[in-house]
Amino acid sequence: MSEDPPLFGHTILVTRPAHQAQSLCNEIEKVGGNSLRCPAIEILRPKGVAQARALLKQLRDFDLAIFVSVNAVESALALLAPIKLPQKLQLAAIGASTANCLATHGYQKVIHPVQNFSSEGLLQTEELREVSGKRIAIIRGEGGRQWLAEQLQTAGAEVVAMPIYRRKVPTDSKTILQQALQNNDITMISATSNEGLANITKMAGKLRHKAFRLPLVVLSERNRDFALQLGYKCEIAVVHKTGNKAIIKTLIQLADSMRYR
Repeated sequence: MSEDPPLFGHTILVTRPAHQAQSLCNEIEKVGGNSLRCPAIEILRPKGVAQARALLKQLRDFDLAIFVSVNAVESALALLAPIKLPQKLQLAAIGASTANCLATHGYQKVIHPVQNFSSEGLLQTEELREVSGKRIAIIRGEGGRQWLAEQLQTAGAEVVAMPIYRRKVPTDSKTILQQALQNNDITMISATSNEGLANITKMAGKLRHKAFRLPLVVLSERNRDFALQLGYKCEIAVVHKTGNKAIIKTLIQLADSMRYR
């Protein structure tokens, strides 16, 4: 008798934005799991498209541009097209997935952390240890964390935030999530950001106590700490590498630990 595939019997809540979820869903299903798409964030063009485009065109006057996410890369390049990023501009990314996204668009030389995929990890790279006097642009969505900009300014850099996309809670996700929680359909949650975790918790409403009892896979220790602050009480596993394969490996390890409880 052949063994069941490693995620057989599990349904994983995939909270990535809708346009980025398919590849992870495919990988989950390859190893026998079911994926339930429930985007926690929807990515929208900025209200001031012309203003965002004008900001990006100023990159020719900067020393370094830091992209905080894959969405930042895709939004920036779409707004700039057909113009390319300046050749002399040094590029940096918070994580390897963002760096890989830049590479697929032809930008190979990208500074990024090799282990700690976070703003803190980026500041630990050799290239960002001395930034005094440099002009640095942070390419990101509207709102968001200010910590990186503050640290760079303290180190003597001139920092300009360039918000080039908006985020909102998708309209249909609340119904999808609450129905799945009510029916006990979900066995694990995959979350990729603090904002996504906060949105999932908010959308769960009166059923959030059920969400809090579900095992959780997150991408950083910062995500883990935030989940604990929100009230998640079950096992929280941190993915220590980037990409779908690392997420799948962590989901399988989590499924194994659940099996032997």
